[in-house]
Amino acid sequence: MNKLKARLYLWWVGFSSPIDFDLKVIAIILFIVSVFFVTKANCQTITKYYDNSNKIRIEGNTNELKPCFLFFPGGGFVSQDWSICNTWSSLAVNQGYVSCKVGYSTSWFPSLSAANKGISDGVNALKWVKLHANEYHIDTNRIYLAGTSAGGFVALGIAYQHKKKVTGVLNGWGGVLKLTYLYNNNIPVYNVSTDYDKTVPIDCGNAFGVSCCGSQSIYTQLLLLEVKTDWLVWEGYKHGLLPKDIEYSFRVTHSFLNFLTFIK
Repeated sequence: MNKLKARLYLWWVGFSSPIDFDLKVIAIILFIVSVFFVTKANCQTITKYYDNSNKIRIEGNTNELKPCFLFFPGGGFVSQDWSICNTWSSLAVNQGYVSCKVGYSTSWFPSLSAANKGISDGVNALKWVKLHANEYHIDTNRIYLAGTSAGGFVALGIAYQHKKKVTGVLNGWGGVLKLTYLYNNNIPVYNVSTDYDKTVPIDCGNAFGVSCCGSQSIYTQLLLLEVKTDWLVWEGYKHGLLPKDIEYSFRVTHSFLNFLTFIK
């Protein structure tokens, strides 16, 4: 029997001795249980209804007061694509934020009423978060809105169309229904878009069945209004930072981390 086998044998003999066996088994069980519950607490997702039909998923809340992100997915107000918002949410939680992933109403067809309903749902979600801020240890003085495509319209609509107080907006290739809404508030906006977007125009045009203005127009107008803003343009790519090539994940991650730098 070599030294390693001998040591393992002696350890087992000591472990299985009648006097200590029960205590050791209990200790191991307690250790496993504690690891399980700590891991579960760190990755726990809480799902709530913020109105009669729409849900909000909360992650990253602890007993410590934290800033918060509300994420709104794209989908043209007819569906919801969470792929990028899920990545951004994970990044936010890893950076010490509470993440609230907000679902909102969709329609069979894109329209102005569908867009306004989605934005109105976002307003209700923000109210719900502020109302339950103490429960989830959210700092109401540091609430940020982030959305992709149609979700960008929701985030901007909450801050500028409905004039709600938040700390900053990340507009991921979305827009505003009217450029004049930008006169309603002074919330910092970080715009992300591509220069080859055929879905949401970077200037003014039409998207999802409605007239709107995109990242370039928003950036230019906010500069004129002396509101803090910036614009990250990914050259040569399509709506949603597509295609999903070898650098796609970098573009998604870099866009969000740039916003964190912008709001510091």
